[in-house]
Amino acid sequence: MRKAILLPSGSDLVGRVCELIESSGAGPERSLVLLPSRRPFFTLAKRLAERRGAALMAPHCYSIDQWVEKACSDLGMGHQRTGAEDGAALIYQMHPDCQLPGGGSRLSMEEFLAWGFTLFSDFEELKIEGVSPKALESVRALAQEPMPGAFGRQLEHLSVWYDGFYRKLEEEGLATRASAYDWLASRAARIDTSGFAQVIVAGFNALTAAERSIIGSLLDRPNAVAVFRDGPGMGRTFGHLGIDYRPADGAGAPRVRYLRAGDSHGQVAAMAGEIVPGQGLSETVLVLSKQETVFPVIHHLLPRLGDEWNISMGYPLMRTPLWGLAEAIAQAQEGRGRQGYFLPHYLQLMLHPYVKNLRTARGSYPTRILLHAIEEELTRQGRRMVGLDFIESDPELRERVSKRMAGLAEQGLDTGELFVHLAEIHGLVLRPFENAGSVAEFAERMLEVVSAAAERSQADRHPYANRFFLEMTRALLELKGSLMAGQRLGTARAYFGLMQHYAAQVRVPFPGTSFRGLQVLGFLETRNLRFKKVVMLDANEGTLPKGGSVDTILPQALRRELGLPTYREREMMDSYHFHNLVAGAEEAVLCYSQAGGEQRSRFVEQLVWEEEQRRGAIGAAGQTLAHFGASFCQGQPQPIAKTQGMMETIAGLSYSPTMIDRYLRCGLRFCHSFLMRIREKDEVSLDVEASDLGGLVHRVLHMFFEKRKDKVYSSSKADPGEMDGLVDEVFDGYFGPDQGGNIYLIKSQVRARMRKLLRHHQMNLKDLKVLGCELKRQMTVDLPGLGPVPVNGTMDRVDLRGDQVVILDYKTGGGEVPKYGTFVQAQREDWANKLISVQLPFYMMLYLEEHQGSGPEGVNCELMKLGEPNIEQLPLFSPEDDRRAAYQSYRSAIATLIGEIRNPDLPFREADNPQHECANCPYKVLCGRQWVGERK
Repeated sequence: MRKAILLPSGSDLVGRVCELIESSGAGPERSLVLLPSRRPFFTLAKRLAERRGAALMAPHCYSIDQWVEKACSDLGMGHQRTGAEDGAALIYQMHPDCQLPGGGSRLSMEEFLAWGFTLFSDFEELKIEGVSPKALESVRALAQEPMPGAFGRQLEHLSVWYDGFYRKLEEEGLATRASAYDWLASRAARIDTSGFAQVIVAGFNALTAAERSIIGSLLDRPNAVAVFRDGPGMGRTFGHLGIDYRPADGAGAPRVRYLRAGDSHGQVAAMAGEIVPGQGLSETVLVLSKQETVFPVIHHLLPRLGDEWNISMGYPLMRTPLWGLAEAIAQAQEGRGRQGYFLPHYLQLMLHPYVKNLRTARGSYPTRILLHAIEEELTRQGRRMVGLDFIESDPELRERVSKRMAGLAEQGLDTGELFVHLAEIHGLVLRPFENAGSVAEFAERMLEVVSAAAERSQADRHPYANRFFLEMTRALLELKGSLMAGQRLGTARAYFGLMQHYAAQVRVPFPGTSFRGLQVLGFLETRNLRFKKVVMLDANEGTLPKGGSVDTILPQALRRELGLPTYREREMMDSYHFHNLVAGAEEAVLCYSQAGGEQRSRFVEQLVWEEEQRRGAIGAAGQTLAHFGASFCQGQPQPIAKTQGMMETIAGLSYSPTMIDRYLRCGLRFCHSFLMRIREKDEVSLDVEASDLGGLVHRVLHMFFEKRKDKVYSSSKADPGEMDGLVDEVFDGYFGPDQGGNIYLIKSQVRARMRKLLRHHQMNLKDLKVLGCELKRQMTVDLPGLGPVPVNGTMDRVDLRGDQVVILDYKTGGGEVPKYGTFVQAQREDWANKLISVQLPFYMMLYLEEHQGSGPEGVNCELMKLGEPNIEQLPLFSPEDDRRAAYQSYRSAIATLIGEIRNPDLPFREADNPQHECANCPYKVLCGRQWVGERK
């Protein structure tokens, strides 16, 4: 009769095993202990030593996986172990026709691998659950649920593939985890345990078919006993082992507190009051339900504990900066075209910290300066695609970059040597992957990247960087030596996708001891352990239990018929571990987020409901809200007094209409922009920005009307075709020939708008002579009360219309003209709303200063608004205006504004109309005006 001990939920399982070992009458070394995982063995060894009060021989302790490995070896199974990657490759190699099971289209290696890993996983589950190929074939009619792709039609052939795969493994002398379990299950009676005084199987709750056979065989021996803790699903486990199940008497309910925070970081911050240094720290566990919470805990919680902590859960390699580098390389190759690399992807890779810090002989700072200078120049040019040869060798680009790096030349650094260094970087992270070759060659090239980043960058400044590089190197070496090593894949993404399958399983370990201080564990690592205090973070639905469907091609109806675990069984396992962990504690603190629609776990809800039932009141369990003393009040922006340094800068300014308009609307923005020179960083956008579009339209119009300068303009049938050609030329020069759908659509809209502009000229501007286009002027003018003042500006176009000179300014967006009648009656504090803009009066001032013989009576200015449904012309002067008087008023206003800028006693002040001026201002965060939403 099989012997089993069922402890109440949350009981001290390790303590009970210690008692069994001591009561056996033999030394601990005569006991064999099997557990689902190895971690409880550390506690077991410590407990035995403490009970004995001296050193002792430890019992033979194995996790179930280790025991199966050893037992297979003892029984003569000498097969080499293989994993999912080699298993998927072997499945592919078994079928040289490269087709899905049962026929279908031929697939490339990378197309097949997407299914191959899922096939391998399903085959392993079928094998460990003891499902025969015949049984799989016999229940295929139950698979009525929709299935992805062609597999819905191929299910009946899976049994053939399933059988053939494990036959092939046997022929090759290979074994997977499931085939080893299955092999041992069929020979479990031959396992020799006669050398042990007792065999203790402890801590299991849900068993696969192979585990049931192996453990059942062990429990048939007179020297074997099983120890279980009660909990959800344990009756089913007892039934599988043929043991009568009688629920154990429940233990007392622990003291549970519930803490709600805005997010995971809020939960970590709240732990300052829950986890404090002291003697009880070694009996406290911090359970991290999410792997991404590891570093917030390391940086914000553990430093207060000194070295009194141990993290047993590893950090995913795929969340490290090193994997980010691999992703950047993959993305760059994926976006590569005939014209080179997509600029945003190129810059993302080159500005990765491990790349931009690759050392030269003088250190890493020259590389950073070089790459940021290249970034600024390529962004300024507005390119979308860039070739490596162009970046390395283009004389104009090199000259511009060299000017930006003039400071390095003064330090004795040769620009040419830096460009050689740049070519070496390209030869490390880009060119080798343009044709990756075989999988082994790809792995070798990635190893070179990892080695260079480890040896030549500043990666070692991260406290765990060495572990990142070590684990990545191990994964790449495994890939290089895998069964896929000789395969050639069709795309760069396929190579990185294969690499991802290796990296996804890698966890970066942390230092520490399992016996000392706070224990930081993942949820599953707490199995069969007991702590006085349990603190769990992120006890949210979707995390506990983990949401998402299982990656399988087997429908749920088929899984149920075959006896495979469904999502319900997996949830029951999580419930079992959760309730045993909480029930074994004297105190439990369960933390969760309830922001953004997040809900606390159903396991937490069950505990809350049970407590409310005990107390007889809804809401009796209560919860604590973790909040922080933060104020979101925003005061008024403070004026900026002018310093001596500012006045020196102001003295050297040459004033443009843009500068004066900026000051008119907001003195603070003028100061930030033109004195402090705070600039938004130019970035390559996937969309066409409004400023880019305006520049493109201005360029097209300049090219079109420049050809017609000094001539009377008359429309021609050829004009629309010429204008279309200029639009294409300008867009091709800016974006390159490979233009996506969004850019092509905008180009089509610009074409249509330019044709509309031509029709507008034909209908409304017949008597027209273009005197000049894009006229840049820089001069000194005498302004009232100021004397000579440097000024500059660019006039888009100057026309002669009859006897009138008209200075034209194109506007693709908004734009307003000052209204003289309201302006002359306005007070200075109303100028922002009444004067509106000095741009047109300023252009008129430039023109009259250059043409001294002309007067305001023969000159006008106008805005031509191109973005309106119909082209609009907004003149500065109406026919009834006294132009000379109006011009003098505008000129005096310009002088007044420049005088205010130059006045050292007058500080720069905020905008009078923040809702209008601050909405799209890049400096609104500096001023505390981020509450003003952007205007649509």
